[in-house]
Order: sequence, then structure tokens, then C-alpha cells
Amino acid sequence: MKAQVNEIKEGLQHFHGSETVFQIPLLRTRYTNGLKYLAEAAECFWLITDTSAFAKTLMDKSYFVTIDFKRL
Repeated sequence: MKAQVNEIKEGLQHFHGSETVFQIPLLRTRYTNGLKYLAEAAECFWLITDTSAFAKTLMDKSYFVTIDFKRL
């Protein structure tokens, strides 16, 4: 498990911005190559969907919403 986490972290180091933007059609959420890589490598597409749904509830406060993840 630790080796897989380190491999994913290593892979994420190669992403800085994105020329291609992906979209979840139903939620119209856009995301970058780096997030797509993370979702595929960690098998966590649910993370994009769940955070997108949460962010949509904040759209009346701000047009542009970012969500930062921190280890507690």
C-alpha cells in the first residue's frame, strides 16, 4: 500500500496545469490531467463527483470554487 501511495505521489509530480480539460457532463465540473491521473491511479472517481456536488452548493457565494485537501 505504501509503495502504491509513493508511486502515485511520484506520478503527480509531472502535472503542472493542463492543456486538456475533462468534464463531468451532469455536473459540468471541469478537471485537469493531474486530477484524472489521481482518480485513475487511486480508483477514486467518486472523489471528483462528491467534491463537485459539494462545490455546486457554494456557487451562489463565488463563481470560482477550489477545494483543498489536507491530512488531519
